[in-house]
Amino acid sequence: MMGSGAEAAKVLRHVIRRIRRLLPKVDILVRGDSHYCSGPVLNLLVAERCDFMLGLAVNAVLKPIAAPWKLKCKQRHARSGRCSIPRPACILSLPTATS
Repeated sequence: MMGSGAEAAKVLRHVIRRIRRLLPKVDILVRGDSHYCSGPVLNLLVAERCDFMLGLAVNAVLKPIAAPWKLKCKQRHARSGRCSIPRPACILSLPTATS
């Protein structure tokens, strides 16, 4: 597990730039747990034009804010029977806290 957002951003910067050097037109989706959701990581991902799905720890403030989106996602999934997120060419899946 990374010690800080700055350390995680440093590693991600290296990996993302390496992917971009080899595959300049590829879309990159970075997926990670809540310990990757920090200012330095978010700033890097935006600057590098990466899509991202980073977890946020559940808390009393986020639960009611997320409720309408959770319901819409459940309804959409029930209607279609599949995930509606398009699959990018490259998914960078970060290790979890337990890996």
